Amino acid sequence: MKIHHQAPHPELDFLVKAPLRLELAGGDSLFVMEWSSSEFRYAQSDAIPRYCHLCIPFQVVDLRFPVIIEKVSDDEIYQFSGLNGCQREALAVFYRSVLSGKTDAMDDVIVSLDATVDLVPMGETEEEKSAELKKVKPRILRILCNVFYYAVLSFVCSCSATRVTRT
Repeated sequence: MKIHHQAPHPELDFLVKAPLRLELAGGDSLFVMEWSSSEFRYAQSDAIPRYCHLCIPFQVVDLRFPVIIEKVSDDEIYQFSGLNGCQREALAVFYRSVLSGKTDAMDDVIVSLDATVDLVPMGETEEEKSAELKKVKPRILRILCNVFYYAVLSFVCSCSATRVTRT
């Protein structure tokens, strides 16, 4: 069996409205709002360099990879090129998700509509630190409690040992 991958017909490759970011070499960013899995429309007069990084802002992470930009025609259409298989597939996954309605654009990020992601702090908050300190008794009190516990335990064991030897 031979499997042949063929690009979809260009007329069926609809442009979705979701944010993408092109990071330029100098640190500047261009926001692209209309794109497909193979091309995008950029209507502003800024010159887009040939080499840049494509960022897909998804929920709380940015997927970022290098891309080569080629101008397709005179009507503001540019094409993604120089993508490897994984990068093409990642872009296609987001394209299909936006197209099918599983994800949507909110502000400058793409969010999934079926799973929420909350920001979880990686460290302890001030309330958690203070609550931990309130639970712990002072060290000297813990030492005295342990000494008293073992003294009582040794007394009980010595009393039971003397009772066993008398009988």
